Amino acid sequence: PERLYLYRSDLGITESQIPATTQDIADLKQAFNSFSFIKPSDVDSLIGLLAHQYILGALAWRTHASLTGPAGSGKSTLLNFTKTVLGGAALLLSGDSSSAGVRQTLGQDALAIYLDEAEASGTKVASHFAQF
Repeated sequence: PERLYLYRSDLGITESQIPATTQDIADLKQAFNSFSFIKPSDVDSLIGLLAHQYILGALAWRTHASLTGPAGSGKSTLLNFTKTVLGGAALLLSGDSSSAGVRQTLGQDALAIYLDEAEASGTKVASHFAQF
């Protein structure tokens, strides 16, 4: 393969596990709908993004998303909830994390990276996003 991303920790997913049912996804959608989104389809996009996080290591490119809203709108709560859904397949870091620090924390793992309070650091964080 052209690229190989290793994951050093067991995510707890086995071949014998039962895949998510239609009801499981409906329940997840209901939970996400408790947050305020501009468009109802944003919840579907978020669920698709979460599903994509499990196959990051097999892809030559990565999806990116930005979560915006005023202070106190629930952005951090939503990030924490999505990290809970992903379990060990995600890192939640503070927005003032340097790109070197993120790479050191990530190591050789193919994980979703969530930067919380990225807007608080302004252009510094924007330049770090560009480096990823």
